[in-house]
Amino acid sequence: MTPSSPWDAFAPAVHTTCEPAVAGWIVHPAGTVSALAYLMAAALGWRLAPAIALRIAFVGLVAIGFHTSGTAFMQRADLAAVILLNGHLLVWALIRNGYGAAEHAGRMEVALAGVPAVAGFLFSGLAYVVATVEALITLALWLRLARERSDIATDVRWIAWLVLPGGILLGLGHLGVGCVSGAAAHIVQPHVLWHAASAAACVIICRMDRTLRQSTTLPPPTR
Repeated sequence: MTPSSPWDAFAPAVHTTCEPAVAGWIVHPAGTVSALAYLMAAALGWRLAPAIALRIAFVGLVAIGFHTSGTAFMQRADLAAVILLNGHLLVWALIRNGYGAAEHAGRMEVALAGVPAVAGFLFSGLAYVVATVEALITLALWLRLARERSDIATDVRWIAWLVLPGGILLGLGHLGVGCVSGAAAHIVQPHVLWHAASAAACVIICRMDRTLRQSTTLPPPTR
């Protein structure tokens, strides 16, 4: 972190991104601006799926906080927010595939979202693993459901095409691979592209969720 940063009193983020830190109140300008995409996604998704949109908005607010400050605390909070979203999506993907009942959704969410989010906040390295595994399992469950539900097949394909390459870019960015330098360093980076891709996927997820909730042909609640 830049020595003259007003955030110097706080521990810096452990897992860095490609964007170099700058002095001032906004440490990662490109990361901060691109994280606004989550708030836009939440606004677009609110009427479609308010429960998901609320979690997307939380992800956006915490992501903005992390990229504004570049602090370890906000990075941990950012990871926890992502796990809360992924866990919620995983719970309902399981239920819609017949692995659980809707009346048990609250308890399932505590186990698959709440507890992992706390663990991820405490152990940031673990958080990346948990968030990735939850996302991949959820996507696999959606792909399975899409084989039986043609009305969501296109949405699931779009989500996969956005999230999988975007996730690879996110990983490369944290590894310092493919970083942009020079004048464009605060315009585009792998992490910035991840924000754009995942935010777009979030809007499609909200649309898909509405389709599933409006359906009268969901699989049985338990299997």
